[in-house]
Amino acid sequence: MLNPSFEIKTGSTETAAAGAAEPITKIAYDIGSGGIKTTVISKILQKDGNVEEVVLDKRLPIQFARNLRLNKGQFSPDIVKLAIDSLKAFISEICNSSSDQKIEHYAVATAAFRQAENGKEVVQEISEAVGFPIDIISYKQEGLLAYYSAKTKLSEDKIIFDLGGGSMQFVYKSPDDALQIAGIDLGVETFTGELQKSLNNSTVSLNPFSEEKYQLAQNVAMKLIDQSIADMGSLKSLIKENLPVMCVGAVHNVAIYPIIEKIVGAGVSYSADNLEKTIMALLDKSDEELLAVEENINFAQILLPTLILSLAMMQRLGISQMQPLNVSNTLGLLQDIPVPFLSPARDLKKYC
Repeated sequence: MLNPSFEIKTGSTETAAAGAAEPITKIAYDIGSGGIKTTVISKILQKDGNVEEVVLDKRLPIQFARNLRLNKGQFSPDIVKLAIDSLKAFISEICNSSSDQKIEHYAVATAAFRQAENGKEVVQEISEAVGFPIDIISYKQEGLLAYYSAKTKLSEDKIIFDLGGGSMQFVYKSPDDALQIAGIDLGVETFTGELQKSLNNSTVSLNPFSEEKYQLAQNVAMKLIDQSIADMGSLKSLIKENLPVMCVGAVHNVAIYPIIEKIVGAGVSYSADNLEKTIMALLDKSDEELLAVEENINFAQILLPTLILSLAMMQRLGISQMQPLNVSNTLGLLQDIPVPFLSPARDLKKYC
């Protein structure tokens, strides 16, 4: 059995003699702008001949995009060391828990690594240190993973919206059933960086937000979004038809939705009006005051820019409601689907 310090999310049992897959542990890594998200799927052979499947999630909080924003477009040696040390500790724990099972690793890096001047070099350094390949993927490939991850929880096609620290993607089916991916290299941290320029303020946190600062931030968000959505006509048409918009990823499920629920009680979905009321309730609050509603200081420092950017996107695309879907892109990496951009999996037990 895997180490109990990991949260068990789901489980199932199947009979090995009936053609179940060989005992194996597969680990997916999504090295994103705000941290490393991991999913472990382990098929464990039991004494009775059954194979038990255990699925576990863990997040390693590493602020890659913020480090990039504060270091003039390059990752610092400290953040690289933190990433390597965190991954090695995580891998060691999994290897020690998985006995002699075969272990496969699947890893991707996203927007922050696309944008960093030294992104390729850093990914190569991390890859060599941990012993498995890491692919820097495009926003379209990122959207594809979000779509297949969401499909594990949805019975029918809906619009999938993934807002991250360095980019955002909308994934949807067009009327002719073709998969469409619309993306913008604009996320919470990159938007905060643009706000810093407009305010001539280079501090980590822009809190507190006055009503005047909020209006300026809203104008900056609208301008940046307007520059990017001109070719999203088919998406706008589906939104007008009220096709549900499902929000995936940590920004929505850890930062945006819990705060809205706490302040205005949104229910299973939230509206632009819910977002605006939440923003107004959080104006003129310092980092310390915001910690009363958001316990994670890293989220508290960018909470207002996160809410403002999300509201601007809803308003510009005419989205009436957004519904959180608690799923990570790592699930998409582990689905039995062709992922042509991913390096071949390797059995890396020898690296443990």
